[in-house]
Amino acid sequence: MLLDTVLHMHMHVHMDTVAHDLCCMHTAHQALGRLEDASTSEPLMPAEAPAGPLAAAWAVCSGLTQKAPLARLSVAQALLSPLFESLIPVDAASSALRAEATAAAPFGGIQAWDDAGDGVVLVSVAEGASPLAAALEAAPRLRATSVLRADAAGILQPAAQLLSASFARVREAGLMVSTAADLPLMPRAGPLRAGDEAQYDALGRLLGYCIVQGLHVPLPLPAALLAYLVGAPLPTELGRAVAWLGAFDPPRAQALRCLLAKRHGPHGEVRGATLAALLGETPLEEPSLASLVVSDANKARLAAEVVEQLLLGCRRAALAPLRRGLTAVVGEAALSALRPEELCRRLLGWEQPQEGVLLPRAESECCLCFHASDWGEEALREAYRGWFSQWAAKLPPPRRCALLLLVFGGATGAVLARPTSVLCGGTAEARFLPEAQLLYLPAASSAAEFDERMDAAVAL
Repeated sequence: MLLDTVLHMHMHVHMDTVAHDLCCMHTAHQALGRLEDASTSEPLMPAEAPAGPLAAAWAVCSGLTQKAPLARLSVAQALLSPLFESLIPVDAASSALRAEATAAAPFGGIQAWDDAGDGVVLVSVAEGASPLAAALEAAPRLRATSVLRADAAGILQPAAQLLSASFARVREAGLMVSTAADLPLMPRAGPLRAGDEAQYDALGRLLGYCIVQGLHVPLPLPAALLAYLVGAPLPTELGRAVAWLGAFDPPRAQALRCLLAKRHGPHGEVRGATLAALLGETPLEEPSLASLVVSDANKARLAAEVVEQLLLGCRRAALAPLRRGLTAVVGEAALSALRPEELCRRLLGWEQPQEGVLLPRAESECCLCFHASDWGEEALREAYRGWFSQWAAKLPPPRRCALLLLVFGGATGAVLARPTSVLCGGTAEARFLPEAQLLYLPAASSAAEFDERMDAAVAL
């Protein structure tokens, strides 16, 4: 590991062997994204500092591998960073080692990449300044092969740490909004202000950079936004489309379901109703939509238009530059080839959702709950809970992301802590109602039949 590598260097092991080991360790740790034990997520560092000449090296290493999410460096990044200059002997052999490692590793040293003109993008973040503003300013220089680093008040930080801190500020900056703190995020609705288009373009580039570098994006993005980014349409089935709205805006989705459940027109219980109250102050692409009178003949069509306007139409000014920036890094062909759940998986980076997120919990806990009061018989509840657990445990990562999007509206963050009740729907199809925090499982007579029906339901 990192400490062993430093020990080899101080013991003057043959430089070619060490350089080869560096490249091999880089491949593994760059893929993992940080230096840790894969089974425990604990930093791979000894508990106590060694004595003697390695004490200074251990101090630097322990500082780089503190147990902080996305804040650690890979082996090669650490050894090629300025933090290690004082630990490496100033001689011809050491210089040759650094030159060989720099040439072999795709990130290399800062000066070497700067000479090439398309390598390290060094972001300076002054003390007390917003990391998001600095990252957005640097984003236009990012390429898929760039290496993003941050100089935070004189301390060199990896890209993951800078981007994690930046994404945490997007809601505060007004670039992304949600209808509640534990609900997914979407770009702001309405016309853009001066400079907003460039900011959304830059935000898209940061998202694209995370995709190609395997970095985690800690933003709960709903299925509607992911579908837009990959060029997929909203669901044509109205119930599923309303559920996508319910993931982002539960009150309006519930109001829309109420509208669909009532009879409208001369012979109905509601006469002369319009969509004005439902749409409120939403900036519409077609303002006349709010004044249309609802009838039984047109309510399904109007409901579909309402969903499209609330999710995408009112945000198109921000969505277009966001996707343009994402495409600039990822590429149009690569992005368009993805399904929404596949894009979701890539945005999660190496922080893929664990199986336990989808396993049924005890009644006193959140997430997916099989409440005894919702089931007529205990044996039926236990059978469905077992079927669901076995089915969910077999889902590959993209399908797992799709299920999280359908149930919770997002695949990371606070959305996964929203308690959702699981019931038997009594029909052959599963139904997702995120606005009511309900999941209706399909009726089935065996585990195989249950698996088949759930597989058919989990599609975006």
